[in-house]
Amino acid sequence: MTSLVLDMVAAPYGHLCCACRETGDTLHVRLYLGKECLREAHVCSGCLGVGAEVEFALPEKVMKSQAVLRESQRLEQGLANDMGGRPQAGSGNSTLPGLRGDVRVEGKWRLQHKFSDGLKGTRLKLSDMADTIRVAAPNEMPVMIIEFRRLRESLAVLPYNTFLEIKEALNADEDS
Repeated sequence: MTSLVLDMVAAPYGHLCCACRETGDTLHVRLYLGKECLREAHVCSGCLGVGAEVEFALPEKVMKSQAVLRESQRLEQGLANDMGGRPQAGSGNSTLPGLRGDVRVEGKWRLQHKFSDGLKGTRLKLSDMADTIRVAAPNEMPVMIIEFRRLRESLAVLPYNTFLEIKEALNADEDS
């Protein structure tokens, strides 16, 4: 997960203070998203002494990523409801195998959810599917759900061996 960081460093003489518009010694304030500097400003010690505020509007990129995160969480909750399971809080940033995967139906399914608003398709990375397979418990079937929201269609992608297990279970049900 990429973090938002506020960095403040003393700057040499000659910078314009964003509060009083005077030139002098300033504090250089930067707002980073990961390693990318999104905004920066200079504030003089006089303005800092009287409590001047430096305001940064959240960049559109950050606001968009927050909206995407909320939408992803909403869709994962819907998948959990459909499957009778629960969403895994913090699944994308956990290193513990038991907490990985977006949705888990303990002892049955380990689900990874992806969504796209594109009309032509999306990119499925083998590494995403491999992660889902790796974190599934031995008694859980790993499945990746890909939701194409604008097309109102979802696909389930699963390893061929998992597909064969489901086929065998369906055949056994028919025979009994």
